[in-house]
Amino acid sequence: MKTSTVLISSLLGLMFSCIAHAQADPGKEVIGKLKGSIVYATNSNESSQNATPVSGALQRTIVANKLPFATYYLLGTDRQDVYKGYPNWLKPMRGSDAMMLSYEPKQTTAEGIKVEVSFWQNKQKIFSTKTLTIKPGTPLIFTGPQWRNGKVLIVLELEQ
Repeated sequence: MKTSTVLISSLLGLMFSCIAHAQADPGKEVIGKLKGSIVYATNSNESSQNATPVSGALQRTIVANKLPFATYYLLGTDRQDVYKGYPNWLKPMRGSDAMMLSYEPKQTTAEGIKVEVSFWQNKQKIFSTKTLTIKPGTPLIFTGPQWRNGKVLIVLELEQ
């Protein structure tokens, strides 16, 4: 009798454990898609290896911000889902951890998503932002650290 009671309670415990694991993790809910670009901005005439001059919508975004640089090179772009309850990563420079962005959503609003962003260079955190609101259709651009003969620009866009 004791053996069957122990067996039944063990099976019930295993069953409830499986049910708990099968339930969806609310933190994995996708609340948006973020596009991040890393741009090398310079006044130098040098050309950047493995980079192409910025063009199209990204060029219009940079020009609209009236930044004090003559030349802009796209170092890379990445798009990733924004998970509600977890830090997320963008690796714009494919195959390289030289420059990465991490972002953690803090709140969703009618306007967009409030996130905190960190810029990583060679696996070291260089800086973090306060909470920023990223809105669909309104790219957010900020100046990163000095790099070579210019600056790194980070452009974030919440895609619809």
